[in-house]
Amino acid sequence: MNEVIDLLKSHRSIRKFTEQKIPQETFLELIRAGQSAATSNHVQAYSIIHVTSPEKRAKIAELAGGQKYVETCSHFLVFCADMKRPTDSAERAGAEQRYQAAARNAAAQYASRDAIIRAADASIDVLQVKIAAVEDEVEAQLITYESGVGGYAPIIDGEIAILKLRAEIEAETARKAAAIARLNALLVTQ
Repeated sequence: MNEVIDLLKSHRSIRKFTEQKIPQETFLELIRAGQSAATSNHVQAYSIIHVTSPEKRAKIAELAGGQKYVETCSHFLVFCADMKRPTDSAERAGAEQRYQAAARNAAAQYASRDAIIRAADASIDVLQVKIAAVEDEVEAQLITYESGVGGYAPIIDGEIAILKLRAEIEAETARKAAAIARLNALLVTQ
């Protein structure tokens, strides 16, 4: 098979990092490679923020649900959709290309909503796995309780945890539904 395809398929997500920092030249080369990535009309409708402040990284980690790797990774980059770039590009290109810029802007909004939908789907999948794990634990606790060993409190705690996880699934489902509604509105109005 193609080496590039094999490389893409071998992707792994690492969340535990050593103290070793990425060499500055390697980091800059990765940034340059990202900046060279193809985008529609090379608009690159995003901004990348390199967060270096330990305090800001700690706050972002907290806001992201306690994801400690935000604080411990060598470099932390935040990718933000930048809806101003397509407009700026159109102004530079002149009125003739404003229509194309509007289309790019709609595409960027579509991509943004699509990303929200994919993230919600992934969150729902993770929450469902957590529910299954808690259900297994509740079942084990129930067997222990029925055998006369242990109390009923862990079973109640497990059921409460399941209810909370299901509420999170409902919130993610609502977030996904809102993104789908906005996508449909984009398709109708654009």
